[in-house]
Amino acid sequence: MHATALVVSNDSSYQVQRDDSTTISDTEEGQERRWDEPTPQSQNMHVADDVNALDMATENQRRSYLGVASMSATLNAIFKLCPCTRHHLATRQGTTGRVTATSNAVSSNSIAPVSTNLAREQRYIAFYFDTVHGITPLLNEEDFCATHAAGQRQDRSWLALLNMVLALGAISSGSGSLHTYYYNQARCNMGFDCLGSGNLESLQALCLLGGYYLHYVNSPNMAYAVLGAAHRMAIALGLHRESASSNADSQSKEASNRPCNIVEQRRRIWWSLFCLDTWSGMTLGRPTCGRWDSGTMDTELPTLPSPPDFIISSLIASTRFCLIVHQIQERLAQFNRITLAEVSAYDQELQRWHEISAVNFRTSTQSMPSLKIAWQFMNDRYLNSRMTLYRCLVLYDAHDMIQTGIAVHGCELAMTVGLALAEEAIETITLNWIPSCFSVWSSTWYLFQACMVPLLCAAITTKAAQLQPGASTAILDRCHATLNKAQEQFEEIRPWMKSADRGPDVIAGLNEGLASQIRVFAAEMPDPHGFGDSSHVCDEWLSEASWKALLADNEWLLDDTF
Repeated sequence: MHATALVVSNDSSYQVQRDDSTTISDTEEGQERRWDEPTPQSQNMHVADDVNALDMATENQRRSYLGVASMSATLNAIFKLCPCTRHHLATRQGTTGRVTATSNAVSSNSIAPVSTNLAREQRYIAFYFDTVHGITPLLNEEDFCATHAAGQRQDRSWLALLNMVLALGAISSGSGSLHTYYYNQARCNMGFDCLGSGNLESLQALCLLGGYYLHYVNSPNMAYAVLGAAHRMAIALGLHRESASSNADSQSKEASNRPCNIVEQRRRIWWSLFCLDTWSGMTLGRPTCGRWDSGTMDTELPTLPSPPDFIISSLIASTRFCLIVHQIQERLAQFNRITLAEVSAYDQELQRWHEISAVNFRTSTQSMPSLKIAWQFMNDRYLNSRMTLYRCLVLYDAHDMIQTGIAVHGCELAMTVGLALAEEAIETITLNWIPSCFSVWSSTWYLFQACMVPLLCAAITTKAAQLQPGASTAILDRCHATLNKAQEQFEEIRPWMKSADRGPDVIAGLNEGLASQIRVFAAEMPDPHGFGDSSHVCDEWLSEASWKALLADNEWLLDDTF
């Protein structure tokens, strides 16, 4: 299955048929996009971030470019359909999106130097290989541990990589703040200079920094830029092409007996980077920037050794999943709307992948329990990718309803399937979450994502009931039950969550706002056109934050991708 690509001519007279929602350009706003992510070692840390849009209710600054697949698009739709949701969310969040640094962000000046402790470092390295390595096997565990134990290397590339491994291992172990110390140590050996010294260890360090750590400390735009640099470095190192000696190596008995020869290691690094970049871009709506092009890139998948290495099986399964998601991301970044037929085709492709992978992983996780985290991550991403496809179709209905003032029911199937997927995702997380900081970090994010579908469906249904008296609101009970179950799960995993994570509060605030909006609509008698007196809804809040500011913050109405 291949979605039809939109080919744009180089002829300047050629006009692309854009989505009809592009009615306002950025230049007309007179402002440039911008973002300001505090550095990970800053004393003040955003409890939310620009990409995840959790502080949209309290901050009106221009944001980075995000498309129809983003959280910004979904939350803005909810705010426009039901203005009270923004008021309730702002009340819960307070007047600012920042909190004093706690366990998740500690000033570099406030951390006392940590003495070298070989036993502690070995413990963190073990945690790293028990968690992160099963998801993206960037490293050769045997070689890495031997080099660390020897303690002879002091070059910057090695120190950067070692400290990134220790930082992620500290997070996996449940350490509250020590990961910041190791990040600072890695940072001292990784600045711009590392881009001028290309080697595999510098590349691996960048992958861990941009693929994991910066997301953990709520700096997704920095992570996006770092992974972009890592991709360029990987190409400069030639990882995007099969080595001329790879065929000869594969014929060599000596090479096949080695735990991980250099050809296989290069493949594993390349595809791990590809997966990290794909996962990071799943809910951005941004162009893929040539992440994979079969016309110029021919790196083969890692070879599965005999006996099978289940960690390599995990990477191969992740790569095949990401090749599908890469196509989806390219399609969602185009100007014109994705169709229901395209969504169905992509969905079927994802389901075929899952049927094969699920069988393999059931066997793998029984043989190697550490792969349970890898399977948890993979399964959550699978359901999230399917939800994102259908959520985009629901957003089109939301946009049309806002633009026309008429109740729209263009894609009821998308709402039905999206809700079913959200329920499945919440159920899956409830049954399979693992009580560890690293695992719960992922579960929290995908639980938050799953809540967006019932919230959006409830907002559309509520607005439709206002615009079209007598319209069915039966789906609201289903949305409410789904959100309640998610909130119960948030409470269960809260002891392992980051203290700065406000996802549960955001969901609760939006849910309260929707309930308030329903009460307001029920108390009003709409006029024949379906608008009634709802113009005074939340007047107290609207006097504090003008409609002009609200409209300026509606990025999804401005972005060409919607």
